[in-house]
Amino acid sequence: MVKRVFFSLCLLTMLVVGLPTPTYANEPVQTFSYVPIEPLWTHTVSAVAGLEITNGRALMSGSVIGRPGTERISVNARLERINPNGSFAHIGTWNNLSATGTIWVWERPHYVARGHDYRLTLTATVFRNGTSEIVSISRTTRAN
Repeated sequence: MVKRVFFSLCLLTMLVVGLPTPTYANEPVQTFSYVPIEPLWTHTVSAVAGLEITNGRALMSGSVIGRPGTERISVNARLERINPNGSFAHIGTWNNLSATGTIWVWERPHYVARGHDYRLTLTATVFRNGTSEIVSISRTTRAN
């Protein structure tokens, strides 16, 4: 009886030890950090377009910041309604909105019809060190 128990324990130990076990390489764990994708601009630090619509009143806004040495910033703003078929209907255009120096800031209200999507597009030209750079940004919002 003792021999059977001893033999069973030996057999069980050999089975457990002989089972394949996972092995792991000593590699460092990779961690990922969030890095936003940003455009590569040479004259422009940031450009932001804002479009908020409340009760049919659209508040359009924008800002463009140029790098040191920026002499002037000129912006054209365009407001469009997005039709159900994906085409655009022109609502309004505001051209040659400019500022001297490195910062351009703008805000303007405009009334729109409810139940549609609207897109504000700002196309800025940043003049710095005798050259210019064109930056275009847009913002889409639903008018409820």
